[in-house]
Amino acid sequence: MKKIIKNLAYLCVLTMTLLCSGCGEEQVTISGNSEENVTEKVSQQGAEEAGADESLTIHSETPEYITVFVCGAVKNEGVYELEAGSRANDGLEAAGGFSDDADTVAVNLADVLEDGQKLYFPVGGEQLPDESKAGTDASEQRLVNINSADAAELMTLPGIGETKASQIVEYRRKNGAFACKDDLKNVSGIGDSIYEKLETYISTE
Repeated sequence: MKKIIKNLAYLCVLTMTLLCSGCGEEQVTISGNSEENVTEKVSQQGAEEAGADESLTIHSETPEYITVFVCGAVKNEGVYELEAGSRANDGLEAAGGFSDDADTVAVNLADVLEDGQKLYFPVGGEQLPDESKAGTDASEQRLVNINSADAAELMTLPGIGETKASQIVEYRRKNGAFACKDDLKNVSGIGDSIYEKLETYISTE
């Protein structure tokens, strides 16, 4: 009888030991799965952030451009394409710098340029009509005949870039000469605000 009881006690202890060992292994397995899940989530999040950073980098490497006409006391007058946000000094450098007779302090070289702008540098002693707008108008403005000017000449007008100049030439080819200056507003993209900037610089004769 004692032997039977002893054997039963041994079996109970063995059973409990096996059960405890099984639970421990299961817990370890669950813990291992948790670590895999956490690692996978962190890796996925890192990949998404890297993709977002790459997208921002690609976008920032695609600059926009503006077209400006640089004239007056510079070495190489002409129409130049510059990065958006460029300043008057960038336009000056594109045109080869000041000519020998230039007034080097009349224009604020830190001014931000706009698409279609005429950047004018006066010669020494020249009086500009409006000091606050130095760099955009000459003291003696020659009117541009919108019925005969080519695209390059039209681009010397404030607010007129390459696209709008081409549209004016195309409109004139299809519809004939402009009867009056106000007819310029019939060209696509030229509304009242742009026309107001142009009115004093254009003619039809």
